[in-house]
Amino acid sequence: MSSLVERYRIARTLAFGRRDARLRHGPVQPQWSEDSRRFWYATREGQGLAHILVDVEAREKRALFDHAALARELGAQARCELDPGVLPIERLEPDAAAGDVRFEAFGARWLWHAGASRLERLGEAFAPQELRSPDGRQALSLDGPNLRLRRIGSEATLPLTTDGVDDFGWGDFSDYTMQATRAAFGPRGQPAALWSPRSDRLVVLRVDRREVGLMHLVQSVPPRGLRPALYSYRFPMAVDAPAQRERAELWILGLDGSRLRVSIDPLQSFMHRAIAHGQVRWSADGRRLYVVDGDGAGTRITLWRVDAADGRADKLIEESGPGIMRAAPTIGMRPNYQVLDDGRVIWWSQREGWGHLYLVSPDGSALPITRGPWQVRSLLHVDESARRIVFSAGGQEPGVDPYLRRVYSVAFDGSALRLLTPEAADRHLVEAAEPGSGQAPGRQSLSPDGRWLVDAFSTVGEAPVSLLRDAHEGSVHMPLESGDASEAWPRELPLPEPFCVPGLDGGLDLWGVLYKPLGFDPRQRYPVIEVIYAAPQTTIAPKDWSPGIYGSIAEQLAALGFVCVIVDAPGTPFRSHAFQLEALGRMERCGLPDRMHALRQLAASRPWMDLGRVGIVGGSGGGFATVRALGTYPDFYKVGVALCGSHDSSAYLPFWGETFQGPYEPEAYGRQDNARLAANIIGDLLLVQGEMDDNVHPATSLRLVDALIRADRDFELLLVPNAGHMLNALPYVMRRVQDFFVRKLMGVEPPNPARP
Repeated sequence: MSSLVERYRIARTLAFGRRDARLRHGPVQPQWSEDSRRFWYATREGQGLAHILVDVEAREKRALFDHAALARELGAQARCELDPGVLPIERLEPDAAAGDVRFEAFGARWLWHAGASRLERLGEAFAPQELRSPDGRQALSLDGPNLRLRRIGSEATLPLTTDGVDDFGWGDFSDYTMQATRAAFGPRGQPAALWSPRSDRLVVLRVDRREVGLMHLVQSVPPRGLRPALYSYRFPMAVDAPAQRERAELWILGLDGSRLRVSIDPLQSFMHRAIAHGQVRWSADGRRLYVVDGDGAGTRITLWRVDAADGRADKLIEESGPGIMRAAPTIGMRPNYQVLDDGRVIWWSQREGWGHLYLVSPDGSALPITRGPWQVRSLLHVDESARRIVFSAGGQEPGVDPYLRRVYSVAFDGSALRLLTPEAADRHLVEAAEPGSGQAPGRQSLSPDGRWLVDAFSTVGEAPVSLLRDAHEGSVHMPLESGDASEAWPRELPLPEPFCVPGLDGGLDLWGVLYKPLGFDPRQRYPVIEVIYAAPQTTIAPKDWSPGIYGSIAEQLAALGFVCVIVDAPGTPFRSHAFQLEALGRMERCGLPDRMHALRQLAASRPWMDLGRVGIVGGSGGGFATVRALGTYPDFYKVGVALCGSHDSSAYLPFWGETFQGPYEPEAYGRQDNARLAANIIGDLLLVQGEMDDNVHPATSLRLVDALIRADRDFELLLVPNAGHMLNALPYVMRRVQDFFVRKLMGVEPPNPARP
């Protein structure tokens, strides 16, 4: 049996990102040539990366370039010695026919002439803050509240706009989170804009935030000086009056100085990375824009067609109903649609209770393409000439985890539904980037012509396998990589186990993942920790080899000797529409009755789970749920750790509360104010808050602290200087979380790292 000190050491190897970094031959993420005949990818071999070129027709793999020769020549240019397996290169663009490779390194663009083993410097590299045009000749960047253009090959920049003002700038805002932390610690991001296919125009987001209230963060430990630094930024709250909300506009800007405002007024769902999430698209010929928008409460979704010549917008599709906008990207999901040449639209909808594809005509009539008690997840490719669609979905085969994505094809009329990827595993799908977004073209799982599929798949207990499939038949064309997890997974730690238990009150089955402790002995009794998020916009139980944020927390705690459980309760997506709406108007529920029901069912057949010692941990929405658990069910949940908890939606972004709790109403929002539960907290509670958290402001946690003090309740508080919202990435924070559970659930004093 490993000592507690050794368990902590093993837990550190499972920290977020560290385990994935030790996986060899992970899931292939291809970048295709324009003609779909070749693609390249990078894979970890030994301690470094190998770059592989695949000739599809020949079924051949070879090195994309001579790594040793390139390391030698690039090192000579940079006057340093480079490891061939750890080359600092980005934005690779191979000319597969000639064997030459373009890339960026050391702030410059380079061309590697493979035949002559010669390196040529082409000029300055694109800065991370620049939005690169499709033709590669121009770059757009922010200049305060305005936009500037740089012609590639020239250091000079030209103003594209000059009339932007603070809090009403051009492309200078797309997200209310991370405003202050970017200002304090890093450069600004790329403009909220999208290049046209011909690189001659841009669609740009402009947001008027001048009436939005200010929030303030004090950086107590700034990099320089002893005086704390103040950062002020605009941040609306659900409790604010409508006059205190922002106003968004879309503009089409020509490089010749022309301007045209898109006539959608008002835009209502453009406050959370809308352009990056695909709510705006250019048509292939650049003559039209397509815009997906909805209302603030998430009860309406509209697809608009915009004439790029005059800015006039026409409605193509509009749907309304509870939670309907949750199919769209207001909270991170790309819209599933494609406008066809004949004016019809392939459209994703939950109108019949499950997420499916429909063929919608200009007159509004809709014919179902897919049907049944299962869920289409993403639209991958539409072949108009063959009238065929390739998409991912879950739950189509009975008895298989419905969250596992598999790839299918279907005809426009719903016939010829075919499963292309038979393995019961989740897919590591790479979806094509929006053209004009500055991202590398061709980086996608499906070839541009839809003929081939790079199928990378895994489960929580099986390392990734990558195959090249015929995307018409599903047959395997050639193997690519098989993952090697020998360095990534501790030998004494059991692999995660997916589980399924019947839902509460006859509802849909509940699926999740169980983690047994290091050195598991079924004769022992182990304390149990639920890892929770509970915010309704996503699921968190891992389905593939990569654990994600919450799977990583569970793995680390399992290494210390806990049984950990993650379950996706009602109120979350990817099941039926009714399942998804369980949280609507009652976010305070957090699915906790269903979660306790799942834990009890698991423990009924696993006597080594000690439900007399149950803890719970989560961040953000999971921090909120942790406090709800201790305050609502203190006889079940005894110990909790809340990381940067969003403890009151009244003080958070309006779109969040309106989408999940409904329009602001004091009583409905008051029900989910965790400060009202302070007197009920009798278990052990640790609150952890980042001082520079501009997503969930520290005041949210401190209002709870104030309520706990007034209620004379014991708790612990860790305030982390210079930390933002992602506390789980900080080793010190994770050790303190682990120490708290070891003390409170195991009754053992954790090892002090300061003492040998």
